[in-house]
Amino acid sequence: VELLSGFSLDYDVWLEYGLQSMHAESLERINRGHSLEEFVKAVEMLSGSAIKLCVHAIIGFPWETREMVFQTADFVAGLPINGIKIHSLLLLEGTPLYREFLAQPFSMLERSEYVSLVAGFLERLPPEVVIQRLTAEGYRDIFVAPDWARNKLQVLQHLDRYQKDQGSYQGKLWDK
Repeated sequence: VELLSGFSLDYDVWLEYGLQSMHAESLERINRGHSLEEFVKAVEMLSGSAIKLCVHAIIGFPWETREMVFQTADFVAGLPINGIKIHSLLLLEGTPLYREFLAQPFSMLERSEYVSLVAGFLERLPPEVVIQRLTAEGYRDIFVAPDWARNKLQVLQHLDRYQKDQGSYQGKLWDK
């Protein structure tokens, strides 16, 4: 931390931590390799330093409910972070989740569901948190689903339209 903090005198230094979800079942099923408690300790190590922190979150685990997604959003909103990268669950060939899908198929989010969840997630975040990503696309040669995630621009356009129609914006439900 000290070494990176030293760089921040001359550079804008960011670290990215992959939370993905605050729920233990999700972290275990995606083989995240760390617990929520370990994630929190890593965040606390940076607290008070000049290093900026960006957290990654995934929306669309088939076993997570809408409420669970928003619990993760509320958890993230309480962290001392500077940025977030959000994206949908992507099904990629060769991954444990893909093998699980082949053995027992599950539904992936529709674009409209994803857009609604992202808007709700953003409503819970402090207004000053920088949104660095709202959608992602997988490696084209191993990408399986969801098809709508292949077009990032369309996803962003649908999110923009949804937020305008619903009066939704970042920080709307943020509880200081």
